[in-house]
Amino acid sequence: MQKPSFFVNTFIKTGAYIAYFGIILSMKVSPNLHILVVDDCPIVTKQLKLILRKKGFKKVQIVDNGADALSAMITSRNISDHIQLILLDWNMPKLNGMHFLQKVKEIPEFVNLPVIMVSGNLNEEDISRALQNGAAGYVKKPVIAANLFAEISKTSGQK
Repeated sequence: MQKPSFFVNTFIKTGAYIAYFGIILSMKVSPNLHILVVDDCPIVTKQLKLILRKKGFKKVQIVDNGADALSAMITSRNISDHIQLILLDWNMPKLNGMHFLQKVKEIPEFVNLPVIMVSGNLNEEDISRALQNGAAGYVKKPVIAANLFAEISKTSGQK
């Protein structure tokens, strides 16, 4: 087994048991989970995709706005490999994260689809509003892999 890094040891000592880049993880989430990342910042989408791929997630789809995300969801709903989790930014062009979330929760077949807000909005009021509108969780930017995996694990357990 690979020797844990400083980050891994730090997470273990804090009791999180979720390590950066997945060296030691207690997550019980299938790596076959189809994840849709919705963010207009290429740096963030590249980071999220890298973190998810390092954890073993094979099906990571990227779109840069809420309108394209809705199209991707509608397209995938008729195939066996449909979207099972959304990582959603708040501030985006065309259709922002909050409006996207509200639209998704109005569509009966997507009501139970977990959506995790991934945003730099640090305002507690915004976090509360997102959760009240159906977000399953919230991860603050800059993204820390341990926090992301904890939310994915938690929300995937809600299904």
